[in-house]
Amino acid sequence: MARKGPASPNPRACNAARSRPGLVKGASAATLSPNMRLAAFMALVSLTVGCSGSSKTDADPPLEPGCSAAPQCGDCATCFESCTCKGGDTSSCADQCSGTGGSAGATGSGGSSGAGGAGTGGLSGVQTVTIKTSPRSLAPGEEAFFCQNFSNPFGQDVEVLESESFMTPGSHHMFVFYGGSVTDGPVHDCSGLEFKKPLHTAQTPQHLTKYPAGVGRVVNANTGLRISAHYFNTSSKPVEAVITATFKVVSVGSLTHQAGSLFFLNPNIFVEPFQTGKATETCTLPSDVNVIDVVSHMHSFSTNFEAKTDAGKVVYEGTEWDDPKPNVFTPPLALSKGTKITYTCDYKNTLSTPLTFGESAETNEMCILSGTYFPAPNGTTLDCQ
Repeated sequence: MARKGPASPNPRACNAARSRPGLVKGASAATLSPNMRLAAFMALVSLTVGCSGSSKTDADPPLEPGCSAAPQCGDCATCFESCTCKGGDTSSCADQCSGTGGSAGATGSGGSSGAGGAGTGGLSGVQTVTIKTSPRSLAPGEEAFFCQNFSNPFGQDVEVLESESFMTPGSHHMFVFYGGSVTDGPVHDCSGLEFKKPLHTAQTPQHLTKYPAGVGRVVNANTGLRISAHYFNTSSKPVEAVITATFKVVSVGSLTHQAGSLFFLNPNIFVEPFQTGKATETCTLPSDVNVIDVVSHMHSFSTNFEAKTDAGKVVYEGTEWDDPKPNVFTPPLALSKGTKITYTCDYKNTLSTPLTFGESAETNEMCILSGTYFPAPNGTTLDCQ
């Protein structure tokens, strides 16, 4: 994942010019359903993953030991990156780096752990449960989508208060879906178009989602989980991709509201060759909502993103396309039913062909506002209306 510091060049920034095409094939933007739009977003996230070919000189500022030499480790901006890039075991690094750097706690016991899962026999207070994929090897230059199913690791109906993910170097994005399978399965290649209701998503090597008091997600005992990930090995050496996801859960009964995903996508993008242009869409909220966080998604031709309400409240703004930082609202941003959110992406087309919506960060563009909100009945995804 690309990470840009304000004062000095980022070791990963050079990959911005090597944007990879997305993997959605044969889909017209005009015919994308809301679910397909979200699937397209997951499949089309084109984030940089490091400059494995760069070298360190005596003039360069010192980096944390192990980071500058390790393929795709960049500047070790997260604890998990730093730990694994220095040779740490993924499980111990996830424990060490969980939350604010303390122990992630013990996984549950007494249930069926299966392939990388951790069962639980009965919850007493907050429990931490972990699932972990089997390694998926990637050859130099290889790009892959892979998935793994897990039987329900909780053993009963639970409420998720926090979720956190850890991705080894080479990652683009990951997500945990509801309803993977009732049985554990092996890691396997899968479609980038696959989409189910998400429990957790991430675009950075280490990502924590912590819900406000009384808010969270619900997972029923008969629901399996499915991890899906997109990796691209830009290094000259093979890498092993491993995804670890941890969940802090309690027995049902504590939540006042369920949370869900907010996802607005504008496919109406057209910029003439060697011209500037923009894409704008306005969405009307169908109910009162509280927004926990929002973030933009654009490709390499973008120059600016802004989202604001009809009352003039700026919800999100930024210029980064390769690793935009989310805007987290504390307390959550309360917006009333009927509020209109207009989001705009600005572009500079340097191609000799028109710039349009599509899969490739090298030849296409996107304009997306995504985030987390509540209340979300049954965890419903909020689309643009």
